Amino acid sequence: MATKAEIEVRLENFVKSKTAEEIYLDLSEPSKVIIRHKSKRGSITLATFWINVLQSRNNYPVQLYPYRTLYDKNGHYKVVLRVDDVSITVFLSNGTLMIQGDFVLDWFIRRFSQIMTAFDSPPQDPQPVSDGYDEHKKNWTAFIDKEQARKGSLTKAELLKERQKEEASIILTNEVEEEKQDSELAEKTELEELEVDITEDPELFNLEKWTGDVLQRQLDYLLLPAVKDGPTYIYKLWKSLLDLWLENPENKVYIATPRLDVQRLGDVCQLVLNHRVTSNIDAFYVRILCDQNLSISDVKKAAQGKFISKEQVIIEYRLYNRMVYPQVPFHCSFIACVNEEGHAKVLTTTANFHRDHFGKSNSETVEYCTMSQSRFIQRFLKPLNSSLVM
Repeated sequence: MATKAEIEVRLENFVKSKTAEEIYLDLSEPSKVIIRHKSKRGSITLATFWINVLQSRNNYPVQLYPYRTLYDKNGHYKVVLRVDDVSITVFLSNGTLMIQGDFVLDWFIRRFSQIMTAFDSPPQDPQPVSDGYDEHKKNWTAFIDKEQARKGSLTKAELLKERQKEEASIILTNEVEEEKQDSELAEKTELEELEVDITEDPELFNLEKWTGDVLQRQLDYLLLPAVKDGPTYIYKLWKSLLDLWLENPENKVYIATPRLDVQRLGDVCQLVLNHRVTSNIDAFYVRILCDQNLSISDVKKAAQGKFISKEQVIIEYRLYNRMVYPQVPFHCSFIACVNEEGHAKVLTTTANFHRDHFGKSNSETVEYCTMSQSRFIQRFLKPLNSSLVM
């Protein structure tokens, strides 16, 4: 019987001591190192363990590294991270960990021991930022610079035309004061009719979820900001919009709230499960201390505990690993969607996604607006991303 290499023995002991699961090292395929469960069925527990190891603060935390969650034709989820010229894949259905690359064996021997050691160590600096993350930042910065340069080259007339196109859906504009004055009476009548429709629509408050024309009328109404009740209006609108946006895999969805409780996070978890194939939450901004004395880790654990094990895995990798924690305190609350055409739709509100705002009657401001992707990045994401906990 061949003697096992030191790294192999350590790997087996590492996994068994943490999970009681038994694994083996498979080097049978070229340019691949595969760590498999000894049982053919595999183990979801093992999958969770590998993700925790990789995403631990000392290794490759999600705030610094571009993880991707993929869904293959067989209905299996996998989490992929590319770093140091290798691709690391965790198969969530069976716990298999696969590392691929031209010099993968050298990388595995040189780096994987460090990953195991770092997982057991007190908090320290994470692994050096990967080339993939550098490339992500570079592309984002280049996009913004290119957009600014493009706008700098436009004439005033061209800029005005572009702005008019972006804001064509807004009911009132300051484009031409004279035209506004000429049509003031007609606009006032139109808005008064809209107010009556919104207020007297019995369907609005009888439905838990707004769809179709009912939802669109609320969005049209909120092109001008309004004060509305948190639980009976904004909460329903919040869930309805997220439900709509998560139906399309081409939509990138963003959520930001300083305060978050278990029920509201549970709502988002359920929406992600309802759209487990199509949901694409790009970032979820929240404070680390988000519910009085409870941290986000406490809230996440409690919300996830409401679901069965299989669903917990989906929640972990389609929602929880999208969460980021701005270092500087923030008070903004919004949800947003950027579609494949580069148009952003944003719902802003003074309501936090928390029981104090969505659980008991109170008045909050709320507004719906549309803009270009570049403007959304500059005005909403850039201020939050500049203060992330790394």
